[in-house]
Amino acid sequence: MLFLSWLAIEITKKIQPPDIKIESPGWELLFGLLIVVLWEFAPFLPRINFGDKWDLGFILKKSLILVLLPLIFLKLRKHPFSSMGFTKTNWKKNLKVGFMIFLAMAIPSAFYSNTARLILSGKLSLSQIGIGFPVSFTYFLLMSGFSEEFLFRVFIQTRCSLLLKSKIGGVLISSLLFGLLHFSGIMWWYPGTKLVQAFCRAFFVQTFMGILLGILWERTRSLIPGVILHSGINGLNNLGWIVSRFGF
Repeated sequence: MLFLSWLAIEITKKIQPPDIKIESPGWELLFGLLIVVLWEFAPFLPRINFGDKWDLGFILKKSLILVLLPLIFLKLRKHPFSSMGFTKTNWKKNLKVGFMIFLAMAIPSAFYSNTARLILSGKLSLSQIGIGFPVSFTYFLLMSGFSEEFLFRVFIQTRCSLLLKSKIGGVLISSLLFGLLHFSGIMWWYPGTKLVQAFCRAFFVQTFMGILLGILWERTRSLIPGVILHSGINGLNNLGWIVSRFGF
């Protein structure tokens, strides 16, 4: 992660990120934290169920809470879309940055998950990878890549940085929040995981991943690099699961 963070800084040196001006970052940060609390209680809210195996109802509910509500709030506060990472400025450079960091992280990430084992053992063929990864990337873009980057980086990190008057402080606090909020998910994804193990994984994996994503946002002020990296890594790590859903 240290190498990738250094790489992210190096390859974004020529990108001039736009300044974001917010008059009341404290009050807006409070709203962002309320969204986080609401999402934590989302399992207790009415379930949206389309009767499918792709969790489209969950994706819709997550998009409504983590994206639509903050977006409406920001527009009511008269923030331009450019301050939310929706900008065409430097889009080619930002696209290149996202793919470069993803490629640099792809191999170690694949070995960290079970994807490399499935490929090396022949349980995932080239055709399955070729078809499955684009689908997996798109699925996790909708499931987590876009919504989580929008809330944690665009909304929370930006306001933390302005409130603390420290870009580093904003990155660290938003990344810690991002990481620790994966705690319950880790307990659910990996049955039998002990509390200490779940905490360590959330802190040393998700939090440090959040730092890398935070650096990308701070250096570019664009959603593109973070969304590509976030969606790509999630898609790669869960490639076997996605392929199994196809049934081939």
